[in-house]
Amino acid sequence: MVPLPGNLDPREVEKTLNKMFSPDWLREAAKRVKYIQRERKVDPVILFWILVLGFGVGVQRTIASLRRAYETASAESIVASAFYDRFTEGLVKFLKECLAHGIADLASCGSLTLSEKLQGFKDLVVNDGTIIKLHDTLAERFPGTRHKAELKISLAIGLTGNTKSIGIFAGKTNDLQTIRIGPWVRDHILLFDLGYFKYEMFSRIRKNGGHFVSRLKSGANPKIVSVLRSYRGNAIDLTGKKLKDVLPRLKREVIDCLVEVEFKASASRTKKTEGDSFEVYRPRSGASKTRETFRLVGTFDEEAQEYHLYITDIMPEQLSAEDTALLYR
Repeated sequence: MVPLPGNLDPREVEKTLNKMFSPDWLREAAKRVKYIQRERKVDPVILFWILVLGFGVGVQRTIASLRRAYETASAESIVASAFYDRFTEGLVKFLKECLAHGIADLASCGSLTLSEKLQGFKDLVVNDGTIIKLHDTLAERFPGTRHKAELKISLAIGLTGNTKSIGIFAGKTNDLQTIRIGPWVRDHILLFDLGYFKYEMFSRIRKNGGHFVSRLKSGANPKIVSVLRSYRGNAIDLTGKKLKDVLPRLKREVIDCLVEVEFKASASRTKKTEGDSFEVYRPRSGASKTRETFRLVGTFDEEAQEYHLYITDIMPEQLSAEDTALLYR
């Protein structure tokens, strides 16, 4: 693990990057993915840094200009064909390996330990993604939404610093289809924002032994089947009622109940990669509907005068309603 610099001193940034991607590591990675079988005219270490540092924000580069930059950095001349021939599928694998290494290293720098209340779980995982604009000529392979060609990088990163999964997709790919649900989720808590809200995916996480917490979508109106916390006084009976029918009348500070939801079943497909298998969301017409019970948690925001609502499969004996809501703060 490379310690992160405490400021943006260019010399410290350079030092950190060189430790993270040392020449020995880069050459070993290039050999591991079979990008280089033997020593070639083009050095993978120099090529890596030319590709990484040769593009500024909004800057477009040609392969010819990259070759000239390589010649300057290596102090050697190289014929165009020898340089162009290094842009292969092997280079793509090499750069993917470097990306995974860099993300994992950065994540480990900020690693934390779970609090005592979360000791029954292996990790708290956040899913996030970013969009990178590509050259328009790549639009057929990586179609985008805001630009002709875009690359979407999807990450699942744990609070303890472990990178759970990394995926690369076309920019227009639905966020739900970038989530890889598999055996790795067992005993993990996955946190989702509303872009990933889907009951069927929550069900798949639970069936794989994992757990989830998500904000409740504004349009959701589940049926309350039981109340998990008793209240003093003349409390409203919530059992059997729809959430939106009773929410405006509630006065309690905390909502904690079980709700029934309905969704299309069998909307996921299992995919396999080398040494791994996972499920991705693939909706299909004609799928039958099924019902499932989840836990609904709500905490009242005095300032906003409204409830913050969350849906989860974690039971009260594992995590209180207040602590479940705190996972989002």
